Amino acid sequence: MLPPSGHRPEYLRVSPHFRAIFTSNPQEYVGVHGTQDALLDRLITLHMPEPDELTQQQILVQKVGVDPAAALLVVQIVRGFQTEQEDKGTCSLRPCLMIATICHEHGISLDPEAADFRDVCSDILLSRLTSNLSTATQTLRNQFNQLVSERGTTAAVTADQTPNNGEALPENPAEAQIYTYLQETGEAKLSEIEAALSLNRFKAVDALRSLVAGGRLEKHNGAGKPAVYRCVLG
Repeated sequence: MLPPSGHRPEYLRVSPHFRAIFTSNPQEYVGVHGTQDALLDRLITLHMPEPDELTQQQILVQKVGVDPAAALLVVQIVRGFQTEQEDKGTCSLRPCLMIATICHEHGISLDPEAADFRDVCSDILLSRLTSNLSTATQTLRNQFNQLVSERGTTAAVTADQTPNNGEALPENPAEAQIYTYLQETGEAKLSEIEAALSLNRFKAVDALRSLVAGGRLEKHNGAGKPAVYRCVLG
């Protein structure tokens, strides 16, 4: 409804195809008010949860330009830290973008063992806290140490595995584990690969996609059955 005027009608007729989308971040801002009932009666409210790990990784790859492995590392550090801190008021994607962007633009290696990378993560993640700084610092240090330990364990397992046909293993540790496992078993489903190699769903799917795209594996889809992966015969 518009103020009355002699040059225009009191109501404005709009296109029947007109749509409006309202967005809000109620958990991130202090001092906001709840939505009025009158407005809720006229809107359909859709809750948009935090993006999952795979989505956040792809956002970093596309917006910052880092490689998928580096993007995953940043996402895991931030999500792990915030889970331990129960920092529900902070969106994990923002610090992910900040860490990845700073490191990418300044040539800082995205490596949990690199001092510069640890400093960047500490500056961004710890600056958002107002209490328990010493506990948070130890939590972040534990995150780094755990990632370093997992990397060492995976590398050791990969180094002990020799392909049956003498072909060089993929450089990515998860891909190397899966490729060697399928050479030994012949074929396997995604769930079987996850259980046998203790890989999480994201790492397994990402590695399988890369192996299929690189021509090392074949994916066979059965009617109404889970897909089966097999090594490509040379």
